[in-house]
Amino acid sequence: MDPKENLVLLAAALLWMSSKVEVLSISLDGHLRILTYVGADCYSKSGARESSTTSYAVSPAFPFSNTRNKFFGVGDIGSVTNGSCNGIGCCQIPIPGNLLNYNASVGSVGNHTDIWESNPCGFAFLAEEESFNFTIANLTSIKNTTLLPSSIDWAIGNQTCEEAKKNLTGYACKANSDCYDSSNAPGYLCNCSAGYIGNPYIPDGCQDVDECKDSNLNKCLKKCHNTIGNYTCPCPKGYHGDGRKDGEGCSADQLLDVKIFVGVGASVIILVAVSGLLYFGHEKRKLIKLKEKYFQQNGDDRLFQILEDCIAKEGNAEQVDKVARLGKTCLRVKGEERPTMKEVAMELERLRMVGKHPWTNVESNYEQTEYLLGKKIDASGHGKSGESSSGYQVIGPVLLPSGGR
Repeated sequence: MDPKENLVLLAAALLWMSSKVEVLSISLDGHLRILTYVGADCYSKSGARESSTTSYAVSPAFPFSNTRNKFFGVGDIGSVTNGSCNGIGCCQIPIPGNLLNYNASVGSVGNHTDIWESNPCGFAFLAEEESFNFTIANLTSIKNTTLLPSSIDWAIGNQTCEEAKKNLTGYACKANSDCYDSSNAPGYLCNCSAGYIGNPYIPDGCQDVDECKDSNLNKCLKKCHNTIGNYTCPCPKGYHGDGRKDGEGCSADQLLDVKIFVGVGASVIILVAVSGLLYFGHEKRKLIKLKEKYFQQNGDDRLFQILEDCIAKEGNAEQVDKVARLGKTCLRVKGEERPTMKEVAMELERLRMVGKHPWTNVESNYEQTEYLLGKKIDASGHGKSGESSSGYQVIGPVLLPSGGR
């Protein structure tokens, strides 16, 4: 116990020095334990009284506790039920409140002559109810017991809390403490407030308790945050409530539920969309491959077998073949392998020009063709005769040798 606490409690113990009563302990909750005498009345086998003592005690200021003590009487030990004091051979009664002293004498009607063999003595005493076990062994040995513990209720002064608070100079309860009136006698007591522990009668005697360090002291579901004199139970991010086992607990925020719902819904939509795109892309590739397959089976190397006779006979075989192969490239599966519309248009224009001037090889002798035609080739097919974008003029007649060279 803290030395400062000893100074406070010593004041109560000093009150008992004049009565020569042994003080066992003093507690801050208003209890003081002392030893009180056991009254006994003993006889010989012939019925002669051998000894007689009185059970008594005098409290100079504080009453005996009417909640912790009882008054006991023991007669015929042989009739006592082991471990109890229920009125057969032993009886017990509560004591009144505000009892400051008592004196109990013991006597016998038959001087114990009828029960002398089992119990030559009778006993009476005031004691703490929990300090004595009524077994046959204890009752038998009580003959050699002269003192038993009893409890005293102590308090501060003879005023109530309300009266004492009017004079703060003499008010005993310090910071972070509560005052309550004594239930057994005049006066009041102090107790550290909830969330504090220590001695409420000395300055700064009540110190904060960190409830978060002991799971038995807090009711938090998850996190625990200690505060001065108390603690809080914060909920995790995205949840709300008091976070307590005996309260609201923690519930998910509505916004979080919406976010989860939207997130899951969006994920499902994206998954379905991607799956659909992959499926239709796959089906499209299958269709293109199927077209290529049919093309190869029915028209790849047998082009002129499936063409109409008028086209096969009258058309330029080379041009027809090139147009067919150009169409084949447009059916390739991979987009990067297919020609653009501009490239297709340019190729068709080139084939048209070659068909129009069959003696011209545009790919191998482009400049010579320009010279012979007398104008620059307009790839769009819209050039006007007699002029060109490059400024060429139509040349005059060319005289060839008589040999044709």
